[in-house]
Amino acid sequence: MNSCSPFAYFGKSQAEQEDSVDTNVFSLKFNDLDKREKNFVESQPIFCSNCTSAFNSASKFYSEDEYAALSQNVKESPHQNGFSKKTVSEVKKHQKIWICEFCGNHNAIDLEASQIPAQNDAFYMLETAKKNTSTINPEFQKNESIIFCIDNSGSMDQTTKVKDANGKKKYVSRRECVEAAVRTQLKEMGEKYPNRKAGLVMFGSNIELAGDGVKPSIFLPNSDKHDFDKCLSFGINASFKHLTGTIQKNQDSVLTAMKNTKANGATALGPALLAAIGLATQGKPGSQVVICTDGLANEGLGSFGFGGNESGAAEFYEKAGQIAKSRGVMVSIITIKGQGC
Repeated sequence: MNSCSPFAYFGKSQAEQEDSVDTNVFSLKFNDLDKREKNFVESQPIFCSNCTSAFNSASKFYSEDEYAALSQNVKESPHQNGFSKKTVSEVKKHQKIWICEFCGNHNAIDLEASQIPAQNDAFYMLETAKKNTSTINPEFQKNESIIFCIDNSGSMDQTTKVKDANGKKKYVSRRECVEAAVRTQLKEMGEKYPNRKAGLVMFGSNIELAGDGVKPSIFLPNSDKHDFDKCLSFGINASFKHLTGTIQKNQDSVLTAMKNTKANGATALGPALLAAIGLATQGKPGSQVVICTDGLANEGLGSFGFGGNESGAAEFYEKAGQIAKSRGVMVSIITIKGQGC
């Protein structure tokens, strides 16, 4: 982004600096962008040849005759450097002279009416988006994993009235919304990164690891839900048998496993997170765990409230985060506003 030049700054006292305005800092409201489209300028912007400041709605420019008259009447000074007969003789008939308001440089410019900004702000397309023609090594993709860690507690069956594409009202559960989102993500990844691996861990009161859905799901023993190392090892050990195929090959089996499970009990988020991190560690650094939940963890490691130790829960998630970081696994969370998560 081109902004005000360094020539806009002058030495000031400490008292003056405290109240000064930094011309390189501005506030932009993104929800106003659509309203500002009317200020789009189709031509290319004009920049000062000395300080690269942009020609703007406040800039003054002169024709050859106007500039010649001006140069005769204005005494030369450091800020007005450039007023001379030689400069005037170099101006072509169709050109204008723009005296940069920031550095005082005199620019001979080819100026069309469409290039004169009518508003204080103007939008330019400096460069069009370039199509990415680079190829990604299939073997590199194959070593990355993405694990969906999905809340399957009873509250996920709660429904909300929505309108479908035809405007008809219907009830959709939170679970159905998550399934639709995961389905869309798998489809997109299957097209862009077909050799990556995708797996599934679901949690309510029980921790179900479906992996890529090819083999039957396995369950974390309830007695292990309070054991950090056992929860992590559960995922690591499962990765060698339950995460073997690529998204392109096993996309349907992942979706089937997610659809076939039933909502159950509370929210054992902590143990499920560790299992998902363990499952993702088979992949190379850059593998991901995406948690989808609608509520507060209330069973097993990392529980908040309902008898859970909040300070202990904070320490647990800090430790889990460090484990993920050390193995190059990124953890993201998607939740529902207002549900305490």
